[in-house]
Amino acid sequence: MSLMFMSWATPVIWKGFKKTLDAEDLDKLSNYETATVNFDRGKRIWNDEVKNKGNKNASLPKVALKAVKTRLLAGLTIFIISQFMTFLGPVSIN
Repeated sequence: MSLMFMSWATPVIWKGFKKTLDAEDLDKLSNYETATVNFDRGKRIWNDEVKNKGNKNASLPKVALKAVKTRLLAGLTIFIISQFMTFLGPVSIN
C-alpha cells in the first residue's frame, strides 16, 4: 500500500503518536454519522419492529439490515461499477 493513500491520515497519525488524541484533533463528523442520531434511528426502527411483530418475534438482524440498507446498497452499487470499469479498463491491442 502506497503512502499516497494514507496522506489524509498522516498528520492525525503523527499527532496521535506524539500525544493522546482529542475530539478536536479529528475532522468534523457529519451529524448523520453521530452516535446519538444513529442510536435514535436504531431505537425508532426497533420500536417499529416490536410494534409490528411483537416483542417475542422482533428480529434484531432485520432491524440492523434496515438501518444500513441504503448505505449497503449505495456501497455495493459503487463497488459493482468500479469492478465493471476495471474489467473494461485500458487494453493493449496488438
